[in-house]
Amino acid sequence: MKKVIVLILALAICLCLASCAEKAPVKELTPEEAYENILAELAKKTDDEKGIISAQIKCGSGEAILAVADASMSFGGGQSAAAALYQYVDGEVKYIGNVASTGSAYPLSYTDEGIIFGGNHTSGLVTVSNGVGTEYVIREFNIDGKTPVLSVNELSNGKVTTISTEELTNDEALEKDFYGNAFADDSATIIYFK
Repeated sequence: MKKVIVLILALAICLCLASCAEKAPVKELTPEEAYENILAELAKKTDDEKGIISAQIKCGSGEAILAVADASMSFGGGQSAAAALYQYVDGEVKYIGNVASTGSAYPLSYTDEGIIFGGNHTSGLVTVSNGVGTEYVIREFNIDGKTPVLSVNELSNGKVTTISTEELTNDEALEKDFYGNAFADDSATIIYFK
């Protein structure tokens, strides 16, 4: 009989402890802590002997965006022409996708609107909100005989989904030139990675 009582008491104590454990608050990571964790994971996975470099940017929605690049691809004291984008949303870091300029003459930069990238005949802007990017890319402007095209894409978990495409006149493309216009009116800031 004593054994039964002891077993019942032990079971009651276990159930009580389990109940308390379910109600124990779980500490949510801050965006900075979550970004540090993802950077540590990415550093372990890189094949680049120089490692990775990163930058946190606030633009567009005002939410911090983490940009990560290969250190061997950096130039000019921490600039890069390509990076992977991440954002902390609802307690987790979400991979948005990649952005890339066409060379070191066009370092990744940002404005109040978003991250900008460019090339000889390409100009782009990525806005980010809630872990999803919207990419606006103008291609083939200022080329004789070519019709510029504006593509709008969704970037989510590394996937690019085209939302729309639109042909533009060359004048319309130059008017929308995200990269060139941002540097012309001094609203662009080059992203410096560390």
